[in-house]
Amino acid sequence: MNDPSALGKALEERARSTQNDETKALYERMMSQMDASSDKVAAAHEKSADRTERMFSQGMQAMSGQQQGAVDVERSAADRMERMSDRAMDQMGNVAATRARSGQGESVATQAGAGKVQICSKCKQKVDSAENFCPNCGNKMY
Repeated sequence: MNDPSALGKALEERARSTQNDETKALYERMMSQMDASSDKVAAAHEKSADRTERMFSQGMQAMSGQQQGAVDVERSAADRMERMSDRAMDQMGNVAATRARSGQGESVATQAGAGKVQICSKCKQKVDSAENFCPNCGNKMY
């Protein structure tokens, strides 16, 4: 008999059918061991369930932290792109304004011969000293 419950039932029947104290004692001992074993198994199951729940919670927290980190990185990248786009648009506006002014004022300054000339550090073109930006490349003049 390898089945513990079948063995227990057989001992229980024998203990009830006979008045043998040894059989009854053996049955009582087996029952107390089974109760202790059941308590240990229940405690082990509870401990395992608690550990599994803790691990699941830690995993969820880690995943949540990773998701928040990804959201922060995305938000930062979007902000950076917006700032770069704004600067590019400002730069394009300044270049357009400078070109528009230099196209109108070039003949006047040349005719008057009054403009000092600077060299753009980026494209090496001559730029009137009154200009804030190079009309060729848009580089800021100092």
